[in-house]
Amino acid sequence: MNQPLKSALPVWGTTAVGVILVGVLSPPADYLRWLPIVLAGSMLLTFGIQLLVEPHVGFVNRLTVSVSGAIAVMLLATVVLGLVASAAG
Repeated sequence: MNQPLKSALPVWGTTAVGVILVGVLSPPADYLRWLPIVLAGSMLLTFGIQLLVEPHVGFVNRLTVSVSGAIAVMLLATVVLGLVASAAG
């Protein structure tokens, strides 16, 4: 497995877990309040992981892969949770 993917998978997984927790623990009316907080936590985790990875060559590539994947997870979650929230009334 290449380095960008190795350091991005934990971020994507954490984002997915955060989104699932939002969907399970918060009422549908609050989904859009909590999703940006999950994304902010994912961005902080991304920077932390990328700064700890050696060597620092390829930092921008690894960061781009991590952030792009986290945003894709959030996009999918926003669509799904938006549909759930609109169905709930």
